[in-house]
This record gives sequence, C-alpha cells and structure tokens, in this order.
Amino acid sequence: MGETLVAVADDIVPDATVTFAPETLRAALDAPRLFDARIPEFASGIRIDGHELTAQYLLQLLKRPEPRVLTRFGYAHELAPRWLEDVPEYDTPDPARVVESLVASMPLCLRGVLDWPALDWSLDELIARHGSMPLRHDSVAGRPETLGDFLGSWRGAAAGADAPYSAGCPLSAQLAALFPFPLFAAGAYHPVAQLWAGVRREHTLVTPLHRDIAASFLAQVHGHKKLRLYAPSQRDLLYPIDGFNTYQPCCVDAAQPDLARFPRFAQARPIEVTVGPGDLLVIPTGWFHCVWALDDVISVSRFMDDTWAVTRHAAVQRASA
Repeated sequence: MGETLVAVADDIVPDATVTFAPETLRAALDAPRLFDARIPEFASGIRIDGHELTAQYLLQLLKRPEPRVLTRFGYAHELAPRWLEDVPEYDTPDPARVVESLVASMPLCLRGVLDWPALDWSLDELIARHGSMPLRHDSVAGRPETLGDFLGSWRGAAAGADAPYSAGCPLSAQLAALFPFPLFAAGAYHPVAQLWAGVRREHTLVTPLHRDIAASFLAQVHGHKKLRLYAPSQRDLLYPIDGFNTYQPCCVDAAQPDLARFPRFAQARPIEVTVGPGDLLVIPTGWFHCVWALDDVISVSRFMDDTWAVTRHAAVQRASA
C-alpha cells in the first residue's frame, strides 16, 4: 500500500502494524484536527494488521484537538455535578428538558421515545430490506462492505473481544434516513450519523472509555447495552490520552483495569445505565463513558454542538421573560 506508521526491529514481533497509502498519510499529517480512520476517505487508504485496539492507539497519536475543544471541556468540568446516584430518566420527549440538561451538563435517558419501524425488524428483516446498501470500505477485501455483509458476519461469531463490531462507522445518508432523530429539527444535529452495532460482548467493552467533544445522542435500535458514565471532574482518575481530536480515549480499560499501572482509577465513581430498543441516551460534552453489549446490538448516534443548545436555551429564556 505504501508507508507504515511505525517501524520495528527485525527481531520484534509487533502487536499491530498500520500501513498507509502515501497520499492518506500526507492527508492525516496535514489535518490532525480532522483525521479519523473511520471516515471512508481515510479508511480506504489504511490497512491494519494485528491487534485492532493497539492499532487504534497508534492512530490516535496523529490527532490534535482544536483549542475550542479544550475550552468546552473546561466548561463541562465547572458545570457538571461531581456525582450522581443515577442517570435521570423520563418517558416523554420534552425538548426543553433536554436542552436544559445539556446546558447544565447533566446526562439523561429518555425511555421508549423512538418510533422507528426498524425497532420491530429482526436482523434478517433488516438484511432483506436494506442489506444491499453500502456501509463502509473493507480494507482487507479491497471493496465496499454492505450492511448485509456486516450483519451476515454475526452468524456463528463467538462473543468476545474479536466479535464483529462497527465501532461508530459513518452511515450513508440513505441508511441514516431509516433513523430520523426526534426532539429537534435535523439541522440541530451533526449531519453524519454513526452506527454502533455488533455481537454480544458482555464481559469486554465494545466501546472503550472515552469522552466526546460534543453532546452525544445514543439511540438504541436492537438489543441492550450497559454504559458507565464518569463526570468530567474525574478526568485525572481516568488517564485520558493527550493526542485526540473528535473524541478523547483513556488508557485504562474500565472493564478490567490494571490498577498497578493506573492506581488512581480505583477512586473513580461511575454511574450505570442500561438502554434497550426505543431508548435515547443523552450524554453531555465532556462526560466520559464506556459500553458493554449485553445482547447482539444495533445503536445509532448523532452529535449536537454545545453552541446550538446554548443558543436554543437562551432563546427560550428570552421568550418566557
């Protein structure tokens, strides 16, 4: 393909190797605040061999945050509560409540507020209806992978760390149209939806501990997920990586922490929430979180910029004054 990200001595067997097409590596180095290996334009020029998680950490080293992201995290640290007993739950889709929670940096879970037809489809029905739609580039096969290819790979797959998982790959506009987000006009959300789907992984994480640079709306379509959330004020207990742009991962494995390497993690205090089909979980900017798949699962997420929520809240306040 071209250039490798790392080189190793002849007598060392690497856990992972990342190989770049030359033009892809140049693009990544030129845009460290935008680079993301899940984006098709980058993914088609990258090949990963070996341990996937190790490779992802290598790719993180190319990333850099924008200054405004660090400012957002600072606001979240000041606004968010240091501890909650539970994630607040509601069964009505109240946009004003959601905006108020985002402005106050409070997570919340809306139970049963989604009414998408896909909630009632089995995996086989989803494949029959939309399996021919392209999902992402398959760097091993050198061709596009369809939604049907991906869902079909679940059959017979063993639960565990190597089970198939989509890891937030962007959805095409055609696939995203199956999952129109409620509460706000489409323009309130980031234009790209992400798919988080795969085989049950009850004892290992499907999404490692991290925090996003915008508010995250996680919509559960199929199966159940368990999430742990940590307030922004717990940053120093969670060992986040300095190299990041669209999200900030942590070094510690929250499912099986190595307390000899990461002793402060023993002091971290999470809150847990489980989401099922029809639920919508709202995670404010800067809240750390990780995810387990209790079943075979399909989730779709979108982001919302803090500026939109703050502007909306201010407009409501003025109107009610």
